Amino acid sequence: WICSLDLAYNPLPAGALNALVAALQEPMRHLSISHVACGDNAGLFRTPTTRVFGTVFGQRPLPLCSLSMAGNDVEDTGLRALADSLSVAGAPSLEELDLASNRLKDGNLLNKVLLGCSGQRMQSLNLEANELTDIAVIALAAGVAVSPCLRRLNLARNRFGDGGAEALAQAVQHQGSVVAQETESSPC
Repeated sequence: WICSLDLAYNPLPAGALNALVAALQEPMRHLSISHVACGDNAGLFRTPTTRVFGTVFGQRPLPLCSLSMAGNDVEDTGLRALADSLSVAGAPSLEELDLASNRLKDGNLLNKVLLGCSGQRMQSLNLEANELTDIAVIALAAGVAVSPCLRRLNLARNRFGDGGAEALAQAVQHQGSVVAQETESSPC
């Protein structure tokens, strides 16, 4: 069985993507659907016709540890669907999530994604080239502070300044103390 599937840069129509994702089975561990929402598919992950999140994380969730959705213009509407899907009991415990270049702005939703079912195992979160301001990064920093496994956080090419940087500094310092306390029992 295939355990890793990369569909990046294939402009798949919503119906085809839904069918393909619905056909995925264990032991699927890594799924890349980055840059599939382009051209006529620009709003793919913001429309109700795309049931990708419900299929991947729904009734028979895949044991994914890595999901890449970079460059799909997910925006906060699609991020809300992802956050809701990850917070359902039985959702996969993602270790790596790539949401680069998706015009994301809502730090509270990102915090929900980080602290959802994945929160205790998330090791890498890529948020490069989004639209995160100080307010968004301050909200995200609250989740970073209590995520003991998080080792890589990419916030390059966003729009935050001093306030966001200060919140991140405090979060990283707090996370370090959490990691030190949980070293023996950590699932990382």
